[in-house]
Amino acid sequence: MVPNNPTSIKQTAMKLGCSFLLAGLLTTAILLSCGNPASTGAAAKPPAPLSIRAVGSSLSGICVTWVRVLDVASYKVYRGSTSDTGSSVFVKNVVTDTFFDTGLVVGAYYYYEVSCVNSLGESPKSSAVGSTTAFPGNVAAKGVSASGISVTWSSVAGATLYNAY
Repeated sequence: MVPNNPTSIKQTAMKLGCSFLLAGLLTTAILLSCGNPASTGAAAKPPAPLSIRAVGSSLSGICVTWVRVLDVASYKVYRGSTSDTGSSVFVKNVVTDTFFDTGLVVGAYYYYEVSCVNSLGESPKSSAVGSTTAFPGNVAAKGVSASGISVTWSSVAGATLYNAY
């Protein structure tokens, strides 16, 4: 329904303007109640990093990567021989989102956790992820059609997932 007189148009416009103002105030109140540091200006400890991955990078090394977290000074990398997060020990402090762990036992399985550090402290540790230093043996690729290749390899003890590139 469209108003026919100038007074009705003005009243409708004022009601719409008030609705938008209230929606904006409500959004701001929700963000502030969630403790969003960007909205409140308050500094906080960083969150734990996400998407941790560990992949064997050599016969005696594992590459650990994660998604970079904003406003952190460094990351702490922890290593353990079991997925029990209470048994991991600090390995190294790094400033990038990648860590190459070398000098490991060939064929051994290791678990990693990562935390973030800023001026207010250390975040909780990430979820533990694991990898072995061993590589699949006897890797072979064979063309099976004009658009397909079959890749085979010998399994690695304890491996539950293989990444093919």
